[in-house]
Amino acid sequence: MTAPRARFHFISDCLDAKTTIVKVLTVQLEKEDTIFQFPTEYQLKEHHRKLFDTSVVRNVTKSMKTRGNFRNVWITLINELKDNYLDEEGNVCFKGLYLDGAQACVDPNPTAPYIPKSETFENKSLHSIVKDMILDKFSGKNQNAKIFLELFVQECNRLRIGNPHFPQVLKVFLEGPALDWFLAFLKTHTLSYP
Repeated sequence: MTAPRARFHFISDCLDAKTTIVKVLTVQLEKEDTIFQFPTEYQLKEHHRKLFDTSVVRNVTKSMKTRGNFRNVWITLINELKDNYLDEEGNVCFKGLYLDGAQACVDPNPTAPYIPKSETFENKSLHSIVKDMILDKFSGKNQNAKIFLELFVQECNRLRIGNPHFPQVLKVFLEGPALDWFLAFLKTHTLSYP
Protein backbone atom coordinates (compact mmCIF):
# COMPACT_ATOMS: atom_id res chain seq x y z
CA MET A 1 0.00 0.00 0.00
CA THR A 2 1.37 3.40 -0.96
CA ALA A 3 1.57 6.22 1.53
CA PRO A 4 -1.24 8.78 1.24
CA ARG A 5 -0.49 12.21 -0.18
CA ALA A 6 -2.04 15.50 0.82
CA ARG A 7 -1.99 19.01 -0.59
CA PHE A 8 -1.26 21.68 2.00
CA HIS A 9 -2.05 25.35 1.42
CA PHE A 10 0.50 27.78 2.89
CA ILE A 11 0.16 31.56 3.09
CA SER A 12 2.55 34.24 4.29
CA ASP A 13 0.89 36.56 6.77
CA CYS A 14 1.81 39.10 9.42
CA LEU A 15 2.46 38.28 13.05
CA ASP A 16 2.93 41.97 13.82
CA ALA A 17 3.87 45.10 11.87
CA LYS A 18 7.44 43.89 11.24
CA THR A 19 7.24 40.10 11.28
CA THR A 20 6.11 37.96 8.34
CA ILE A 21 5.25 34.34 9.09
CA VAL A 22 4.12 31.33 7.06
CA LYS A 23 0.91 29.60 8.11
CA VAL A 24 -0.67 26.37 6.95
CA LEU A 25 -4.37 26.98 6.25
CA THR A 26 -5.80 23.83 4.72
CA VAL A 27 -5.14 20.20 3.85
CA GLN A 28 -6.71 18.13 1.08
CA LEU A 29 -6.11 14.43 0.51
CA GLU A 30 -5.20 13.26 -2.97
CA LYS A 31 -8.24 12.19 -5.02
CA GLU A 32 -10.59 13.82 -2.49
CA ASP A 33 -12.80 16.83 -3.20
CA THR A 34 -13.09 18.19 0.34
CA ILE A 35 -10.57 20.71 1.62
CA PHE A 36 -10.18 20.72 5.40
CA GLN A 37 -9.34 23.92 7.26
CA PHE A 38 -7.10 24.08 10.30
CA PRO A 39 -8.52 26.11 13.20
CA THR A 40 -6.93 29.56 13.43
CA GLU A 41 -5.11 28.69 16.64
CA TYR A 42 -3.43 25.69 14.94
CA GLN A 43 -2.17 27.36 11.74
CA LEU A 44 1.25 28.45 13.03
CA LYS A 45 4.55 26.66 12.50
CA GLU A 46 4.94 25.62 16.14
CA HIS A 47 1.90 23.33 15.83
CA HIS A 48 3.24 21.65 12.67
CA ARG A 49 6.92 21.03 13.52
CA LYS A 50 7.26 17.76 11.57
CA LEU A 51 5.56 19.24 8.51
CA PHE A 52 7.77 22.36 8.54
CA ASP A 53 10.85 20.13 8.96
CA THR A 54 10.29 18.46 5.57
CA SER A 55 12.50 19.70 2.74
CA VAL A 56 9.52 20.71 0.60
CA VAL A 57 8.01 22.95 3.27
CA ARG A 58 11.42 24.41 4.18
CA ASN A 59 11.78 25.46 0.52
CA VAL A 60 8.23 26.84 0.51
CA THR A 61 9.02 28.91 3.61
CA LYS A 62 12.20 30.26 2.01
CA SER A 63 10.35 31.28 -1.15
CA MET A 64 7.57 33.19 0.63
CA LYS A 65 9.26 36.46 1.57
CA THR A 66 6.39 38.94 1.14
CA ARG A 67 3.00 38.91 2.81
CA GLY A 68 0.03 37.61 0.89
CA ASN A 69 1.97 34.96 -1.05
CA PHE A 70 0.61 31.43 -1.10
CA ARG A 71 1.74 27.98 -2.15
CA ASN A 72 -0.08 24.68 -2.60
CA VAL A 73 2.27 21.72 -2.26
CA TRP A 74 1.87 17.97 -2.20
CA ILE A 75 3.39 16.09 0.73
CA THR A 76 3.55 12.31 1.15
CA LEU A 77 2.21 11.48 4.61
CA ILE A 78 4.63 8.97 6.09
CA ASN A 79 5.39 8.02 9.70
CA GLU A 80 4.71 10.91 12.09
CA LEU A 81 3.09 13.08 9.41
CA LYS A 82 0.48 10.38 8.83
CA ASP A 83 -0.12 10.14 12.59
CA ASN A 84 -0.49 13.94 12.87
CA TYR A 85 -2.93 14.43 9.98
CA LEU A 86 -4.89 11.16 9.69
CA ASP A 87 -6.64 8.87 12.16
CA GLU A 88 -6.30 5.07 12.00
CA GLU A 89 -9.12 4.89 9.40
CA GLY A 90 -7.63 7.53 7.10
CA ASN A 91 -9.94 10.38 8.11
CA VAL A 92 -8.42 13.86 8.11
CA CYS A 93 -7.71 15.14 11.60
CA PHE A 94 -5.00 17.11 13.34
CA LYS A 95 -3.54 15.52 16.46
CA GLY A 96 -6.88 13.85 17.19
CA LEU A 97 -9.02 16.92 16.37
CA TYR A 98 -11.30 16.35 13.37
CA LEU A 99 -11.13 19.27 10.97
CA ASP A 100 -14.05 21.11 9.39
CA GLY A 101 -14.55 20.70 5.67
CA ALA A 102 -13.86 24.20 4.41
CA GLN A 103 -14.69 23.71 0.77
CA ALA A 104 -15.64 20.96 -1.64
CA CYS A 105 -14.83 21.31 -5.28
CA VAL A 106 -14.83 19.08 -8.33
CA ASP A 107 -11.81 20.65 -10.02
CA PRO A 108 -9.63 22.40 -7.45
CA ASN A 109 -7.55 25.23 -8.89
CA PRO A 110 -4.08 25.09 -7.31
CA THR A 111 -3.23 28.60 -8.47
CA ALA A 112 -6.19 30.32 -6.81
CA PRO A 113 -5.60 31.07 -3.14
CA TYR A 114 -8.15 29.81 -0.67
CA ILE A 115 -9.28 32.64 1.59
CA PRO A 116 -11.43 31.53 4.51
CA LYS A 117 -14.68 33.39 5.11
CA SER A 118 -13.34 34.69 8.42
CA GLU A 119 -10.83 36.77 6.45
CA THR A 120 -13.34 38.62 4.28
CA PHE A 121 -13.82 42.31 4.92
CA GLU A 122 -17.39 42.83 3.74
CA ASN A 123 -18.51 44.59 6.91
CA LYS A 124 -15.43 46.78 7.43
CA SER A 125 -15.13 50.37 6.29
CA LEU A 126 -12.73 51.15 3.47
CA HIS A 127 -10.56 53.18 5.85
CA SER A 128 -10.05 50.23 8.23
CA ILE A 129 -9.29 47.91 5.30
CA VAL A 130 -6.62 50.31 4.02
CA LYS A 131 -4.96 50.17 7.45
CA ASP A 132 -4.47 46.42 6.89
CA MET A 133 -2.55 47.00 3.65
CA ILE A 134 1.18 46.44 3.87
CA LEU A 135 2.48 48.98 1.41
CA ASP A 136 4.75 52.02 1.58
CA LYS A 137 3.63 55.39 0.23
CA PHE A 138 4.76 56.13 -3.31
CA SER A 139 6.24 59.49 -4.28
CA GLY A 140 7.97 58.54 -7.52
CA LYS A 141 11.38 58.82 -5.91
CA ASN A 142 11.50 55.84 -3.61
CA GLN A 143 10.63 52.96 -5.99
CA ASN A 144 9.66 51.90 -9.50
CA ALA A 145 6.06 52.80 -10.43
CA LYS A 146 5.40 49.46 -12.13
CA ILE A 147 6.52 47.49 -9.08
CA PHE A 148 4.50 49.73 -6.78
CA LEU A 149 1.34 49.24 -8.86
CA GLU A 150 1.83 45.47 -8.99
CA LEU A 151 2.17 45.39 -5.19
CA PHE A 152 -0.83 47.70 -4.86
CA VAL A 153 -3.03 45.43 -6.99
CA GLN A 154 -1.77 42.36 -5.11
CA GLU A 155 -2.69 43.96 -1.77
CA CYS A 156 -6.10 45.03 -3.08
CA ASN A 157 -6.77 41.48 -4.25
CA ARG A 158 -5.61 40.06 -0.92
CA LEU A 159 -7.99 42.34 0.96
CA ARG A 160 -10.74 41.97 -1.66
CA ILE A 161 -10.92 45.64 -2.55
CA GLY A 162 -12.86 45.92 -5.80
CA ASN A 163 -12.06 48.05 -8.85
CA PRO A 164 -14.60 50.78 -7.98
CA HIS A 165 -12.59 51.57 -4.83
CA PHE A 166 -9.11 51.55 -6.44
CA PRO A 167 -8.90 55.35 -6.94
CA GLN A 168 -9.86 56.08 -3.32
CA VAL A 169 -7.37 53.56 -1.97
CA LEU A 170 -4.59 54.55 -4.38
CA LYS A 171 -4.90 58.19 -3.31
CA VAL A 172 -4.03 57.15 0.28
CA PHE A 173 -0.73 55.61 -0.86
CA LEU A 174 0.47 58.46 -3.09
CA GLU A 175 2.40 61.54 -2.00
CA GLY A 176 4.32 64.43 -3.52
CA PRO A 177 4.47 64.68 -7.33
CA ALA A 178 2.76 61.30 -7.77
CA LEU A 179 -0.29 62.51 -5.81
CA ASP A 180 -0.35 65.81 -7.74
CA TRP A 181 -0.30 63.93 -11.06
CA PHE A 182 -3.01 61.51 -9.89
CA LEU A 183 -5.37 64.30 -8.79
CA ALA A 184 -4.81 66.21 -12.04
CA PHE A 185 -5.49 63.02 -14.01
CA LEU A 186 -8.75 62.45 -12.13
CA LYS A 187 -9.90 66.02 -12.72
CA THR A 188 -9.27 65.83 -16.47
CA HIS A 189 -10.60 62.31 -17.06
CA THR A 190 -13.52 61.96 -14.65
CA LEU A 191 -16.10 64.03 -12.89
CA SER A 192 -15.69 62.26 -9.56
CA TYR A 193 -13.02 63.12 -7.05
CA PRO A 194 -12.04 60.50 -4.45
